[in-house]
Amino acid sequence: VVGNSVGGLIAAHVAVRDPSLVTSLILVNPTPVWGSSLPGWDGVLPGPPLAMRLGAFLFDRMRDPATINSMLAQTYAAPETVGPLADDIYRVTEDHPGGHAAFASILWSRPAAPP
Repeated sequence: VVGNSVGGLIAAHVAVRDPSLVTSLILVNPTPVWGSSLPGWDGVLPGPPLAMRLGAFLFDRMRDPATINSMLAQTYAAPETVGPLADDIYRVTEDHPGGHAAFASILWSRPAAPP
């Protein structure tokens, strides 16, 4: 099973729920902050102002072109071969008006309990 981003969370749940279905598990780009549990907020939007501001700040730092290029350099053996990928990643996140709110919700949602 391969899971990318939030798909990593889903893939991990599948592996826990029914290990007989999973020979191996590959998590691609999983985030270490899923389910940080901000007290008093269940992750449903709109969120509290402080959580939204902090989420926006972290989202902007993560999608900064210099940060993206640094991550690509650590991920690819020959980062120069990925071309304008950093620009594409930045553009996609810039074009989506709900990006900050979605990231804040992901960051602060309660951890899911395995079924």
